[in-house]
Amino acid sequence: MQLTLTPAAAQDEELWNGIVDRSPHSSIFHLWRWLDITARHTKTTFHPLIGMVDEEPLCIVPLFVQKRGPVRFVFSPPPHAAIFGLGPLVAGWDEMLQDRRESVFEALVLETDRYIRTVLRAGYIHIALPYGFDDPRPFTWLGYSVEPAYDYSNDLSEGFEAVVAVMGRKSRQDLARAARRGITVGEGGRIEMEKVIDLMVERYREQKKMVTVSKEYLLELYDVFPGNIRVLVARQEDEIVTGLLDLHWKDRISSWIGNPKPHRRISPSPNDLIAYEALKISCATGFSEYITMSAAGNSRLHHYYASKFNPGLKVRYIVRSVPPSLRALEMVYTRLVKPVLTAVRER
Repeated sequence: MQLTLTPAAAQDEELWNGIVDRSPHSSIFHLWRWLDITARHTKTTFHPLIGMVDEEPLCIVPLFVQKRGPVRFVFSPPPHAAIFGLGPLVAGWDEMLQDRRESVFEALVLETDRYIRTVLRAGYIHIALPYGFDDPRPFTWLGYSVEPAYDYSNDLSEGFEAVVAVMGRKSRQDLARAARRGITVGEGGRIEMEKVIDLMVERYREQKKMVTVSKEYLLELYDVFPGNIRVLVARQEDEIVTGLLDLHWKDRISSWIGNPKPHRRISPSPNDLIAYEALKISCATGFSEYITMSAAGNSRLHHYYASKFNPGLKVRYIVRSVPPSLRALEMVYTRLVKPVLTAVRER
């Protein structure tokens, strides 16, 4: 088996998206147009690579380059993009036998690492793998560090009644109380999305946090992908008090950004009701899984907001290659920048 990586160009968008569509691990984040918008708003350079396996286009690798001083950084995804998993994809993965999967993925990782180091000449590499790539060994064999990241997942395949049946009694009581107190949840459009973003900015200011994901970026994504972004808002007395942005992709829907705490105390929390309604609508519209991205945390176990809906854990992996000279810089990123980046969701 021979695998080669070649840079893709704008005319390869259809080929690229075809590989995305044929991969069981893909997300809307992998689509060419999404990645192109992301590069512009994060001030990074997009390097799309297509992997040919025995002259058949089977793989993609989306990379983003950023230069800081003399050092080149390679990310997938880039910082401040509200993307929680990206990395390489392989088309037809679920149709391959295990030995074929291992040989293709190991070759893909080897070629990707070679390209990053010899062509892009990067000193720092940070790749968040997509869901389903549960074997990061080829990265560890090359000396990368591997860290698990966790999200919550609700199985919707048995219908909404099954989702409600496994919820705690107190959660069901709080939801009923919220509805009795006049909190309503409904779908919205671009105007409501702007309001949700503004509420999040206001909430961050109260907490003395910096918002690193731009409003213009999120609104452009909505303009290009209106059918894939669902806006839900909770109202009390005709005032929008909180909101949630969900992403549709294939048979999966993901809770993406939102649920800021209302600026005034409302009990029970309307965030509970909006999350409940999101699950209900997702079941009604035929989705099989609801993922709450970046909600389960990676630190010592404690109570997380989304766990009250009794989800399962979904694991993905983050791989890094950091030379000793850049470890202090990475520590600054991890301690100061990353907490703000992951705070695009309120818990």
